[in-house]
Amino acid sequence: MPLAAEGKVGSASRAWLLVAVLAAGVAISACGTSATKAQAGTPSTSVATSQQPAPTSSSVSPTSSAPTTSPLDTSIEVYANCSTPSVEPVKIILSCGDFGEYLTGVTWSSWSSVSATGSGTLHYNDCNPNCAAGHFHTASGMKFTLSAPESNSVGATVWSKLLFAEQPPDGIPADQTLSTSPA
Repeated sequence: MPLAAEGKVGSASRAWLLVAVLAAGVAISACGTSATKAQAGTPSTSVATSQQPAPTSSSVSPTSSAPTTSPLDTSIEVYANCSTPSVEPVKIILSCGDFGEYLTGVTWSSWSSVSATGSGTLHYNDCNPNCAAGHFHTASGMKFTLSAPESNSVGATVWSKLLFAEQPPDGIPADQTLSTSPA
C-alpha cells in the first residue's frame, strides 16, 4: 500500500501546485488591470500598492478642443450647426440661411453659466457683387464671447448672442444674434 498512498500524495501535490499557479496568474493579471479599474471608478480589490496609479485629471482627449480654465456648464448650449445644440463646438455657423459666415478651429477658454469665451477663424462671404457671386475670405484669431442664455421652445437653454472682441473685417457686425432654435 505504500505505492497507492504515494500516488494519492503525488496527485494532491499536483492539485495544490495547479491551484497555486492559477492563483499567481490571477494575481499577476489583476496587477495589470487594477489601475484601469481604479481610474474608471470601480473599486480595486488589489492589496498591492507598489504600482503607480494612472494619471486621470491631466489627460486630454485627442478629440476635444483646448481645455477650459473655469468649470464647464453643460446646461447651456449653442446651435453651432443650425440644427442641434452642443457644448464647446469646434465650428459655429453664424448665418444659417446661406452659411455666409462661420467660425472654424474654435478653441474655448471658458464655458460657464454666464458666458463662454473662445477664438477661431472667421470665414465670410464678401457678397461682392452679390452673395451668390461673392468670394469667401478668412480672418484668423478672432476672439469672441457667447452670452445671453435663453430657454427656447423645446426647453433647451442656449446662447443667443456672440460678440467679437475686435471689429471683424469688411463691415461684418461685431455683435451677432445666434439661432436659438433649429433652422
